[in-house]
Amino acid sequence: KRHVLGWESMPKWMPAYEESMKIYEEVISALPNDDLAAKALYGKAGLEIADEEFKSAIETYQTLIRRFPKNSLAPDAYIQIAKVHLTQCQEQYPDSDFLDLAEINLRKFRQDFPSDDRVATVEMMFADMQEVYARSFYEIGQFFERTKKPHASILYYSKIIKTYPNTKSAELSKERLHALKPAEPILPKI
Repeated sequence: KRHVLGWESMPKWMPAYEESMKIYEEVISALPNDDLAAKALYGKAGLEIADEEFKSAIETYQTLIRRFPKNSLAPDAYIQIAKVHLTQCQEQYPDSDFLDLAEINLRKFRQDFPSDDRVATVEMMFADMQEVYARSFYEIGQFFERTKKPHASILYYSKIIKTYPNTKSAELSKERLHALKPAEPILPKI
């Protein structure tokens, strides 16, 4: 925060985003191998998230992980990356790239910090992401059912069960498949 109109007699309640970013950049460039740079990278990424610059925030967290793999902020960076991916898939159209990147992040976190208790937290976030994607496919299947195209809905329900088997949408898809009961398997024509 900074003073209103730059007067020190005024209270500090104006945002100082640009100034904060400049300070973080200076610390990162002046002390590239110091723990203070790790804190600056973490703070910079937090500001980028607040400004909804998700891609830049992920890159900043990954820089932190690469430069300071043994720092106590490295596991926190993995967790923040998972949160960003979850936010992206909830706020934007569920792009499968987000899910793939989240899976890579989870795998790296498990590999780098296998005994960390927070791995379970990242696994839960990944499961939440899978539920978002499965729910979108389930809604498409429901649409095809309403438009009297059961074969198309069967394809979507089957995809959910195969790709996201541990989701609530997979359970619902199993129920819908049982209700639709295809008389014969749908095979592509050769």
